[in-house]
Amino acid sequence: MADEAGPSGAGTGKASPEALQDAERKFERGIQCIRTNDLEQAVQLFAEVLQVRTEHYGELAPECASAYYRYGAALLYQAQDSADVFGAGVADAADDDDAPEGGEADDKENSGDKGKAPAASASGEEEGEEGEESGAEGDLQLAWENLETAKVIWAKDADSHAQQLADVHGLLGDVAMESDDFATALAELDASLAYLAKFVQDDDRRIAEVQYKRCCALQFSGELTKALPAVQAALDCLAKRRAALLARIAAPAEGDDADKLTAESEEVAALQDDLKEKVAELEDLIKQDVNEKNMIKGVFAQAMGALGGGQQQQAAAAAPQQAAALAQAEGEGGFDSASGGGAAVKNLGVVGRGTKRINLQPVQTNVPAAAPAAGACGAPGGEPAAKKKRSLEDLMGGETMIGFGTAPAAPADKPADKVAEQPAAPAALPAFLQPANVQAVYGSAEKAQQ
Repeated sequence: MADEAGPSGAGTGKASPEALQDAERKFERGIQCIRTNDLEQAVQLFAEVLQVRTEHYGELAPECASAYYRYGAALLYQAQDSADVFGAGVADAADDDDAPEGGEADDKENSGDKGKAPAASASGEEEGEEGEESGAEGDLQLAWENLETAKVIWAKDADSHAQQLADVHGLLGDVAMESDDFATALAELDASLAYLAKFVQDDDRRIAEVQYKRCCALQFSGELTKALPAVQAALDCLAKRRAALLARIAAPAEGDDADKLTAESEEVAALQDDLKEKVAELEDLIKQDVNEKNMIKGVFAQAMGALGGGQQQQAAAAAPQQAAALAQAEGEGGFDSASGGGAAVKNLGVVGRGTKRINLQPVQTNVPAAAPAAGACGAPGGEPAAKKKRSLEDLMGGETMIGFGTAPAAPADKPADKVAEQPAAPAALPAFLQPANVQAVYGSAEKAQQ
C-alpha cells in the first residue's frame, strides 16, 4: 500500500497495512450505521477513515474520494435529522400551548412554584434549539465541502465515474435545498440528471427521484409553470417502470422473484398516486396564481380608470372658470362692445404714443385788430372803430375748414367791379395750435415717416 501512495497523491505513505485495513472495516461499519440511522456513529467512523486515507494517499487522491463522499453524506443526513427533531420540538411546544389549563386548578397550593419552573425550562429549550440549529448549519457546510471535494476528484475521470458523479451531484443538490439555495440546487440536480442519462434506462427510478427534486426546487423558487413539467416527467418515468414490472410479472424470466417484482410494482403504483396529487396541487396553484395576477391587474386598471375619470371631472369643472377668466382677460385687453351695433371696436390707446399731453393755455383775447384797408369806410373824426365780436371764421383765419390750414384763395375770374370787402387780418392761433407745440407733441413729419 505504501508503494501506491506516491502515484495517487501527496500523502506520506506512512500508514501501516493494519491501519489501512482497520480503516476499511470502519468504512463498512459506517455504511451499516447509515442504514440503521445511527448517524452520529457513522459520522465518527467516516471521519476516522478519511483521516487515515488522506494522510497515507494525499488529500486529492482517488482513494480518498469515496471517504469524502460517505463522510459528506453522513453529515447531510445528520443535519436533516437535526432539522426534523427541531421541527418536532416546535410541534410539541404548540401542542402544549393548546393543552387545557385544568392542571393548574388541581393544585393551587403549588402555583407559585409552577410559575417559575416553566420559564427556566423554556429558556433551556431555546438554548438547546439554537445549538441544534447552529450545529445543523455547521454540518451542512462541512457536508458541502466534503461532497465538493469528492466531485472534484471524480471529475478528473468523468467517463469512468459517471455513476459516482450522478450520486454526488444529487447530494449537493440536497445540501443546497436544505440551505434554501434553490438556484444552486437546480443546477446540481440538472448535472445529476445528465450523468444518469449516460448509464441508466429511461425507466430507472433514480430519474424519477431527481425529477421530483427538481420539481420541488422550482416550486420553492416560485417557478410553478416549470415545476409542473418536472413532476410530469417523474410520473412518466414511474409509469414506464411499472409497465416493465407488470410485463416481467406476466412473463417472468429465469431468476426473477415474482414476489419482489409484485412488491415493487405496488410501491411504484403508490408513488404514482402521490405524484398525481402533486400534479393536481401544482395545477391548482398555477390557476390560483393566474387568478391573483388577473385580480391585481383588474384592481390596477380600476385605480387608473378612477384616476383618469377624476382628472376629467376636474377639467370639466374648471372649464367654465377658465372661459370666464379668458373673457375677462379679453375685456381688459381692449375689446369693448359698441353701444349701437354690438360690433367690437379696437381701442387705439393714447394718441401721441403717450409721451406727452397737450398743454392747454388761455387764449389771448386782447390782440389788436388789423388796420382797415385803404378806401374802407372808417369812423368820422378819426376815432377808432368800435370793437367787433369775432366769429369762428375770424379766429380760424377765414372760412372754416376740416383740419388745419389757410382759407382758399379767391377765384381769378371774379369781376373786378365787384370788390369784396377786405377781410380783417387773421387772428393769432391759440397756443396749443402753435406749430412749435404741435411738433413737440406729435413730432416732425420726417420722424413720423421714420
